[in-house]
Amino acid sequence: MPSVTTDGKHRQVRRIASTSLAAVAVVGLTATAGHATSPSSSRSAGQPAAGKSSADACRKSSKILFTGPVEGVLKYKAGKLTVTEKIDGSKDVPHTEVSQLCLTKQTKVFGALHIGDGHHLTVNKEGYGTAPRTLTQLKEAAKRGDVVVRADIKDNATVKIWEHYQRG
Repeated sequence: MPSVTTDGKHRQVRRIASTSLAAVAVVGLTATAGHATSPSSSRSAGQPAAGKSSADACRKSSKILFTGPVEGVLKYKAGKLTVTEKIDGSKDVPHTEVSQLCLTKQTKVFGALHIGDGHHLTVNKEGYGTAPRTLTQLKEAAKRGDVVVRADIKDNATVKIWEHYQRG
């Protein structure tokens, strides 16, 4: 049996999870950012069913549960938030993976500069944003497609999102 490094196993699990999430999303069974947490949706549509939480919907969106971080460019398309992560490959032929984010009411967002007001830089020593932001501000930043984030995911539900500030 060939030896596989921990990084290789981690990538393989993420690829399987990403593929599974994408397949489920195609048939419309996931609770996506545009539907589960939209502030413009009606109160009844935004509320989970009795005894159910939006995190439960994320867990049930796939047979494979993913827990871990993803880091890359935040994008918004067709009501869905995704993170496009460069995994490996060359400069000319990069290999990327797209992870759809399943947001809940408990998802915390921290901006650095581009998520939020865009006037005050607030970062920790690693360059991650520390200013609390709203899901609406997150979606607006995602529509621009130029914000790098780190998303911490637990059982397919996005728990925290930090903007990663990069001097340009």
